[in-house]
Amino acid sequence: MSLTVLVIVVFAGISLVVLAVHFSGGSEIAQIGSKQTAVDRLSADFEEETAEDVHITRDTRTAFLLLASGMVGVVHSVGDMFLTRCLWPAEIRRVERTSDEKLLLNLNDPTWPGGVFEFEDRNVCDAVFDHLQMLADTKKEIA
Repeated sequence: MSLTVLVIVVFAGISLVVLAVHFSGGSEIAQIGSKQTAVDRLSADFEEETAEDVHITRDTRTAFLLLASGMVGVVHSVGDMFLTRCLWPAEIRRVERTSDEKLLLNLNDPTWPGGVFEFEDRNVCDAVFDHLQMLADTKKEIA
């Protein structure tokens, strides 16, 4: 078999696999449809935690749950699945406002380093930022 034919066969095979995964739903991005969805998802992994308030980002891919324990829970979509975290003070490397509706969260977690999150309005962003900042300040008090 010539090299040209081999390249065409390999390219066609890879293309068919990618299309099959896409059309079978493998390239879907999970969305957080409601506050209750976020609470249920976090509760599945952290049964002992109780959410007092839930704030979902504008793109509906991340929810920040303000927990009764004083911690902040996070439900974040990764592909068609959800990643859940309860943030501890030592995990927060940096939290800052980048605009009225956006905040930057950097974590000391190689599996999920955080990101930039945009909210519907300034008040929601303020609430999430204040809780994250409180956690970060707790780390400073302990050290």
